[in-house]
Amino acid sequence: MQVPGAASELVGRSAELGGLRTAWGRAVDGVPGVVLLGGDAGVGKSRLVAELRPLVLEAGGTWLLGATPSRGSGAQPFAPLTGALRGLLRGLDEAERDRIVGPARTDLARLLPELGPAGGAPAVFDQMTTDPARLFELVIGLLDRLGRDRPVALVLEDLHWAEASTLDLVDFLARNLDGLRVLVVLTYRTDELHRTHPLRPALVELRRLPSVRSVTVEPLDADEVTRLATALAGAELQPRLLERVVSRSSGLPFFVEELVAAGVEACDSTDVPPGLQDVLQLRIDALPPEVGEVARALGPGTATGPVDDALLRHVTGLDAAELAARVRVGLAHQVLVADDQGVDFRHALAREVVEADLLPAERTALHAAFASGLAARDRAEQDPAIAARIALHWREAHDAAQALRWSVVAGEAARRAYAFAEATEHMQRVLETWDSVDDPAAAAGRTRLDAALEAATGLVLGNRLARAQALIEAELAHDDAHPDTGLGPDDRAEGRAALVALLGRVLRSTGGAAASIDLLRQALATFPDRPSRNRTRVQIELSHSLTLTGDPHAGLEAARVALADAEVVGHRSTLGRAQHVLGHDLILTGLDVEAGLGLLESALALATETGDLDWESRAYVNLSDALRLLGQSERALALALAGHERALERGLRRFGFARLNAAEVLVGLGRLPEARALVDRRVEGEGHVAWLHSALTTAWIDLRQGRADAVPAVVERIAPIIDGESNLQFEGALTRVRLEHAWLARAREDPAPAAAVVLDRGAHGSEAQFRAEILTIVARIQADHALDPGRRDADRAAARAALEATAALAPSIEGAHLVTLPLPLAAALLAAEVARGRAQDPTGEAERWAVVVDRATELDHRWHRAYACWRRAEALAAAGDSAEAGIVARAARQEAAAIEATPLVAEVDALARRARLGDLRPAPPGGPTTRPTPSATGARPPTGGGGGEAPSDPGAAYGDLGLTAREAEVLALLAEGRTNGEIGEALFISARTAGVHVSNILAKLGVRSRTQAAAVAHRAGVAP
Repeated sequence: MQVPGAASELVGRSAELGGLRTAWGRAVDGVPGVVLLGGDAGVGKSRLVAELRPLVLEAGGTWLLGATPSRGSGAQPFAPLTGALRGLLRGLDEAERDRIVGPARTDLARLLPELGPAGGAPAVFDQMTTDPARLFELVIGLLDRLGRDRPVALVLEDLHWAEASTLDLVDFLARNLDGLRVLVVLTYRTDELHRTHPLRPALVELRRLPSVRSVTVEPLDADEVTRLATALAGAELQPRLLERVVSRSSGLPFFVEELVAAGVEACDSTDVPPGLQDVLQLRIDALPPEVGEVARALGPGTATGPVDDALLRHVTGLDAAELAARVRVGLAHQVLVADDQGVDFRHALAREVVEADLLPAERTALHAAFASGLAARDRAEQDPAIAARIALHWREAHDAAQALRWSVVAGEAARRAYAFAEATEHMQRVLETWDSVDDPAAAAGRTRLDAALEAATGLVLGNRLARAQALIEAELAHDDAHPDTGLGPDDRAEGRAALVALLGRVLRSTGGAAASIDLLRQALATFPDRPSRNRTRVQIELSHSLTLTGDPHAGLEAARVALADAEVVGHRSTLGRAQHVLGHDLILTGLDVEAGLGLLESALALATETGDLDWESRAYVNLSDALRLLGQSERALALALAGHERALERGLRRFGFARLNAAEVLVGLGRLPEARALVDRRVEGEGHVAWLHSALTTAWIDLRQGRADAVPAVVERIAPIIDGESNLQFEGALTRVRLEHAWLARAREDPAPAAAVVLDRGAHGSEAQFRAEILTIVARIQADHALDPGRRDADRAAARAALEATAALAPSIEGAHLVTLPLPLAAALLAAEVARGRAQDPTGEAERWAVVVDRATELDHRWHRAYACWRRAEALAAAGDSAEAGIVARAARQEAAAIEATPLVAEVDALARRARLGDLRPAPPGGPTTRPTPSATGARPPTGGGGGEAPSDPGAAYGDLGLTAREAEVLALLAEGRTNGEIGEALFISARTAGVHVSNILAKLGVRSRTQAAAVAHRAGVAP
């Protein structure tokens, strides 16, 4: 009977292996892909991956393999990636390494210190430079350089244990492989995925991508188990043993191997041990005693990955020759495996069995040995994975002081590697360990309040707001219970003020704005009444909360105090924050709009200068929103898109407001497909406020594009939340959605009561921003009611009376400085709707609608232009001018179709049938088309779409992509791989301006990355 071990024959996996072969073949041909390889523990995922390796090498490909350490092994950021890259770099000489790593060396050194010096990381969270997307782009660049010479297979195993940063990297890779000769294989255990497992939502998102294929490795059936067991034994098994193997293995190949091995080693006994743990224990016990000692030493160490030779010699005390001899025996017994990364157990289950069998004193001593061995290495403090492993081992060795110190070190190393979720996890462990150490502040190099602020800020940046709130409240309570911390009263007050300011923001962001105001006011009453950095920040958060809850004048006074204090303190980041809230309030109150814009611009510059990413994102959001409400749509859009790109570059998912602000501008302009592309992006993790904004903006787009079915459910879900928060912006947006839905649904009720929540507010300042737009929608519905032949005469008369009451409110919109619909367009719309409802003079009514077309064209509001052309055509038809009505109706339909405004298309088609205007649909491709001129209709022809031949020059191709001439120049340089700075130098513009152009290009092309934009340019034939 043959020696037990892995079967040479791969049983029952032809379909799965065929899928991997196909995916690899496509990658070789330049079609990248991702394979999700899932299955229970022991089902054979690693064996399938091993079968892929020779296929890759035979094709001349590059094989990269990295595994994720088991959960509980410390927060090791990007562990499978670093494992794969280390394996790659070990096989390259220095010249080849320089070529492959290229410009990524400095940033990759944050993960792999052996590459040389890395960029530093500031000491605290609110001053840090957060740029994980840059690291991700550099990884893409490295894969691209590898793939130019030979295709690449990148295998990341055991993602069920992956931390947040690795999952972010995986998501980025899957979405940005276009044009690369790369196959990514991701393995994970399906039996580990409980309902709240972090990998579950990541898998859902990945499976939506067209480049991703999901393969589930199922257990073997009884016939396949029999074939495998027979192959393993090398002969026919006794029927009773075979029956027990089939019944006990659950079809899992690893279990089959262990059960067969246990039966053979028991001299063909027909008895099978009752559980797999006993089976594995038999295998371990069968090792020679000296080899068993090595296996026992490996138990605690391999929880964090393979153990290399030098570390294993340090832990065991054996010389190289003796250790190698013992390891060879372990390999021969199929208990251990070895590769160029070190020695490990053949299966994680074997490691668990060994570790569970250790005595507590043995386990403690081994963990201490591993910790000291790793800490003695060069650059241990710079390597995030090694630092995390050291912190874990000291924790398991019950050395609290060392565990605390190394948790701080690991957190700082994780921040340098852009792994902020893991950095936060380490700082939380610092807090957990704090009271177990005699002098924790000395060991940590910071106060407990400072450590709590770092941990809580990290949670906020990761949008774990409930956890952040709980942590801050617990730390403030801890500080109350332990006032004798050794801090002076001023230092203690400063530390508490920083936490309170952050808690006020968290409460406001989760719908507790009133509670935020109470908390911040109480805190100001208890802190020393003199300027300080963090007391000023409490004042800043108070101003922000007051303004957002409808008391901008009180917010303004709080902002003035904050700015005066900030100027005394002289801290530039705090000064920028104070300028921000004061500028915001000056704009909202209308007291000095130009001064307010200047302060917001200065605040943005200061936040960028000081690396205050939180408030930099806020400045992009509030400045772009102010510009939108001031009618500067294009400037607002460019700034919002730039803010969105900056947030993406820094991996700050929760700052979805910049993206949503851009979408809101686009909806207002009627550029619905572009807006849809923005709101359809993943919003998980963007926070409560951003979720409300996203829901309302999406509902607005849905209504404009005729997707109204889901809107009532959305309104029902969010209305109670908004009604309970007194947020003026959301109240107005919700009212707009309700009224637009009522119009589409042809609701019979008078819209005025539903609009009262907006119209009953003040007519000036921030309260009036929705007033003009809401009045136009109310008038539109009332005019429809007044003209509805299906209504009784009395009901139509009541509708006309209601419309006259709405018309009487027209003067109330004059002078408003912040509006969601520009006043010239709103005034023209309101007058035209009133004239339509009166139905007295169709010719005069047509002229009023021509004015609306002109205003919409001047302001580039495409939906309103299409709507006004429809209404003008309707009036012209009623006046008997069918020829002109047909021209204008065709323009209305083309514009509506171009922006995918399905309800307007349907209305224009219905008008064409009623008024016998002919078929307004465009001619088929290649056939004759008639495009009305703007002078004839007041409406510009829509860009893009249509048939005809391909453009004969690149400029025409760029036009078909919807880009301006300047954007065409930027895209051409971007396709060459140039950075924003290089683009700016080539075009004599600033890097920031170049970045704004890049943001606009990504939005217009509907792509997420520069790589995808370059691919579009190449496919369109406008870049070499």
